[in-house]
Amino acid sequence: MSVLTRNERLQAGRAVVMRKTSRRAMGRVETAGCHRGTLLGIALSGIHRRSIVVGGRERSYDFCPGKIYLRDFAEPYLANLLTSFDFLLVEIPHDETGDEAREARRLPTLPQLQAEADPVLPHLAAALLPALAEPRATATLFIDQIVLAMQTHLTRSFHGGQPAFRPRAFLSHAQEARAKELLAAHLDGDVLVGEVAAACGMSRSSFMRGFRATTGTSPMQWLTGLRIDKAKALLAGSSLSLAEIGAHCGFADQSHFTRVFSARTGTSPGAWRRSA
Repeated sequence: MSVLTRNERLQAGRAVVMRKTSRRAMGRVETAGCHRGTLLGIALSGIHRRSIVVGGRERSYDFCPGKIYLRDFAEPYLANLLTSFDFLLVEIPHDETGDEAREARRLPTLPQLQAEADPVLPHLAAALLPALAEPRATATLFIDQIVLAMQTHLTRSFHGGQPAFRPRAFLSHAQEARAKELLAAHLDGDVLVGEVAAACGMSRSSFMRGFRATTGTSPMQWLTGLRIDKAKALLAGSSLSLAEIGAHCGFADQSHFTRVFSARTGTSPGAWRRSA
């Protein structure tokens, strides 16, 4: 029987996001080396203690909320999980950790870390928790954006800060049109940043910078605005039910539609339709 009281999982491309929680110690954990990339762990609550064996020597670490660890899956792992735990885990494929590093003309190798403090990653982790709790209402694009932000932060933190080379700040008119066309074709957000960036002939990081500079928003924020505009048009000009309009606009269900619409407009879809 599993000791996990929470085991949530989302995937965006080859990146995997998980939340694993246990109210008791798991004990000995041993894994062989593999080629899955880098594992980022972020402690969410409580105080967790584990001992890790490296080179025949065992050392203990305490994780309070916000502390992180980083390890390469290629290295065998042997640890004793001595207490309860609550972690957000992100599997980052090796070929994706290098996107920002290639722009900086540096190698993408990340260090092995245990129980380190970080000012940014806990906030990004917090943004993922509602998505893990309600995966049906979560767009792949949103998960991909957050994971990319984590990757970019890690690479910049351990490879000399800002990239030595930065592409132009804005998208061209053709790139902007192509990006918006591709996003609009996936109203449910089932598209990866890399797919849109590739269609524009750009790296993921340079595309994200260029899109924000050009539109003032992230791709997911822009797509959400498009969903809301489409919903308003249908609310005002059709007799479709709220559930049908939500489905037409890429929302998971009527509850998801109502929640996002209300957050964006300050009123529910039904109230907006009556006022329109």
